[in-house]
Amino acid sequence: MQVTDKKISDTEILIEVKVSQEPLKEAKEVALVKIRSEVKIPGFRKNTAPLKLVEKNVEESYLHSKIIDSAISKSYIEAINKLKYRTLNYPKVEIKKFVPDSILEYVASTEIWPEVKLADYKSIKKTMPAVSVKKDEIEKIIDDLRQKAAKKEESKKQAKKGDEVLIDFAGKDQKGKEVPGAKGKDFPLVLGTNRFIDGFEDNLIGVSEGQEKQFDLAFPKDYFHEPLRGAKVKFNVKVNKVYNVITPSANDEFAKKIGNFTGIDELKKDIKKQLGQHKEKESLDKLKDDIVSEIIKKSKIPVPKTLQEDQEKELLNDLKRNLIYRGITFDEYLKQINQSEEEYINKVVSPKASLRVKASLAIEKIAKAEKINASDEEINQRIKFLKAQYKNPDEEGALNSEETRSSIASRLITEKTVSRLLDYATEK
Repeated sequence: MQVTDKKISDTEILIEVKVSQEPLKEAKEVALVKIRSEVKIPGFRKNTAPLKLVEKNVEESYLHSKIIDSAISKSYIEAINKLKYRTLNYPKVEIKKFVPDSILEYVASTEIWPEVKLADYKSIKKTMPAVSVKKDEIEKIIDDLRQKAAKKEESKKQAKKGDEVLIDFAGKDQKGKEVPGAKGKDFPLVLGTNRFIDGFEDNLIGVSEGQEKQFDLAFPKDYFHEPLRGAKVKFNVKVNKVYNVITPSANDEFAKKIGNFTGIDELKKDIKKQLGQHKEKESLDKLKDDIVSEIIKKSKIPVPKTLQEDQEKELLNDLKRNLIYRGITFDEYLKQINQSEEEYINKVVSPKASLRVKASLAIEKIAKAEKINASDEEINQRIKFLKAQYKNPDEEGALNSEETRSSIASRLITEKTVSRLLDYATEK
């Protein structure tokens, strides 16, 4: 067998293979054995007829196609192993020449794992940012707890600041067309919490149960939802209910009711601790992301099309699942952001997928360089932890599969590698 290769790009190769007479003879025998199980020859039980007789009873073109398949299957693997490539997908094969019992020549193109040229990741230095918890942040959480513990009494009076109104609302543009993302039904809104755009809640102070009200508002130019930025909208609001909200005071009695606390000071101390831990984790996660991002920017990491497409599909599937939980379809979401599916993929999904692939390839390369692995004990410990989270026997059983073990091992290696990078970046 003769093999020559040519790199088409950093992620794709072309292999020319010439299969000689002896390997073709072996391929023919393999093909005939497979065909023997398909054909029925009078006087012989299934799979017992002599191969020469099988050859006489099968169409020549069919036999040739099976010989070619058998020869390519074996020679392609041998060629890839000889050239020491890691392939990513099935090859596209073009037959150049086939002479039965004599020679087979073909060309195969396939994607390969790219050669990653890493930056000097050990030289990247970062400082762990200091984390602090402000007094107003603690007070905000206490206020939220008070709101959750509040009692509501239905009121027939006009709504005032601090009351909750249950409303149906819909926004229309200047042409009377409904504005996507500016509609709700039986929506609970506490007046004065500034959950809506400026002016919305102010227009509802003084309304009563059953009342309808119309008013015009302009969305801020920096509004988070791009299609609504600066939009002038006419709102029609129907007030279904008005509730007086009776909020408990932030005192020792309140602290004792919501948890195992001796008083309000202990509750504040616990909130400060929990919030501090949360901020530290967020800060640490961001620092890790920054380190990996800098490595990616300074490294040369080609992105294979197959890995890019796989990651795009995963991101889209995750988004669609999250949208279902929010009660909207992907098409409805695209209308809200005023983009086609193609635009959304090109602007949002594709760049994010590319970064994920690059991060994965960089971390894999670093893990090998640092000789980072996941032991059976570590994998078993993680599985034990995950099993404790599940009560469904089917989900718990799925954790024992080899596929799951492999996935967990990969995750552990990634975590350990990123931790190693953090050590390098923050060491003095």
